Amino acid sequence: MESLTYERVGSHGERLIAAALVHLSPNSEYPPPRHLLRDLGVDIEHVEVGRARGWIPMRTAVQLHDGTGRIGAVAALIDCVGGAIAGPLVAPGWMATADLALELFGPWSEGWIRAEGTTLRSGRSTVVLQVDLVTESDAQTCGRGYLTFAVLPGRDGNPIMHEEQPTGRRSLGDTDGGRLAILECLGATAEGTGAVRSPITAYSRNTLDAMHGGAVALLMDAAAEDA
Repeated sequence: MESLTYERVGSHGERLIAAALVHLSPNSEYPPPRHLLRDLGVDIEHVEVGRARGWIPMRTAVQLHDGTGRIGAVAALIDCVGGAIAGPLVAPGWMATADLALELFGPWSEGWIRAEGTTLRSGRSTVVLQVDLVTESDAQTCGRGYLTFAVLPGRDGNPIMHEEQPTGRRSLGDTDGGRLAILECLGATAEGTGAVRSPITAYSRNTLDAMHGGAVALLMDAAAEDA
């Protein structure tokens, strides 16, 4: 079974120690019924070409021991919003998350977070996005993220996201989901101080059959917590 291991390295954050990418296989439904995005309860809305927004609720599955939410869950949200924006921009090609930076201005402990994503640059090799985070309860800015997507050639089985996307808020989640801890569902295990290992399974795969960027963010969050 393929797996990923993350390890915290001093004050420079986390670095990828080992990774495996499996061959693409077409998916008739994404995300599948049992998947990370469904347990996170992510909602997505296409606003216009180059813009999208998303939401994530506070759930027991993403809470730390003090009741605050994992920053990795918010990173998963902005990765989804970024993918919703970048997909139509690179069609008929595809894309993969190359870089993600996120800063929260304070702890997240209740309610929904809304992510407003906009395109900063769309080129032949990369798409760069900004995502502003707002708490739904009081409309206060609570964080900001930046993403870079690498533009990839289209392959058989890749979804093609046309510029005209369905309007309205669409839920990727389950109303009764998120009861099990996300790290438990990912099969994450500690590999010593500041290191976490997780298998790559259908639960954590993306449309390229690699580990979803949101899962990677959650594992890095867990590695940092354990350091």
